[in-house]
Amino acid sequence: MKSKKGVISIQFNWVFILIAGVLILLFFGSLVFKGREASDTSIAGTILTNMQTILTGAEVSVRTINQIKIPNKEIKFNCDKIFVGDIDDDITKNKIIFAPEVIKGRTLLTWALDWNAPYHVTNFLYLTTPDIKYIFIEPLNDEEEELFNMLPDGINKKKEEDISNIKDTGNNFKLVFFDVSDPNVPPNLGSVPDKRVSAISINSDSNEIEFYSKRGNEFKSTGTADYLGNPLVLGAMFSGSRDDYVCNV
Repeated sequence: MKSKKGVISIQFNWVFILIAGVLILLFFGSLVFKGREASDTSIAGTILTNMQTILTGAEVSVRTINQIKIPNKEIKFNCDKIFVGDIDDDITKNKIIFAPEVIKGRTLLTWALDWNAPYHVTNFLYLTTPDIKYIFIEPLNDEEEELFNMLPDGINKKKEEDISNIKDTGNNFKLVFFDVSDPNVPPNLGSVPDKRVSAISINSDSNEIEFYSKRGNEFKSTGTADYLGNPLVLGAMFSGSRDDYVCNV
C-alpha cells in the first residue's frame, strides 16, 4: 500500500507537469503571435508603399480608368493619410484624392480628371471599388445626364427613376439626388446596415451639395458644402463623408 507521502508526491509531479506544459504553450504561442504581428506590419508597410506608387501613376493618367489588383486588406483613407491596420502614411500635399473611408476587396479602381477654373488648376484622383454602386435618381436634365456620362463604364453606375426598384444586391450604395431637400431611403434598403448606404443631393441653383448618412429608414443630413464644376460634384460622390470632401477642397 502506497503511503500518503507517495500519493502527494505523484499528484505534485502531475501538477508541475501541467503548469510547465501551459507555460511552454504560452511561450510558443507568444512567439507565433509576435511573428504574425511582425508579418502583418511588414505587409502593411509594403501595401502603403505600393499604394503611393499607384496613386502617383494614376494621377497623371487623366480620364483613364485603371483596374488594379490589391491584397484583400482594409485600406482606410482620409484627406491626409492612408491607413493599413495600425500603420499609416501621409498623402503628398499636392495630391487631391476623393475616396471612400474604407476600401476592401481585390480590385481598386482609379480615375483622374483635370479641374479647370477656367484654366487648369490641378488633377483630381478618384478611388473606388466595383463593390460600390452609384445610383443616379431620375429624372435627369441634360447637365445631370452629362455628369452621369462622365463616369467611365468601369464604374458601377446606374440610373433609377423609382427608388422602390433599388434592391439589396450586397453592394455598398451611394445615391445621387438632384434638387431634393429631403431624400428618402429606398424601401428595400431600410434594413441594410447604415454604413452601406449614403447619399448626396446636388442643388445646381445654389452650387451646394448636401451630404446624408443613413439612420435606419431615414437619411440624416451631415451638412452642406459648395462646389465649382462637375469634377467637384464627382469628388463629393466618391468621398466617404462631407468632412473628407471639405478637407480636400
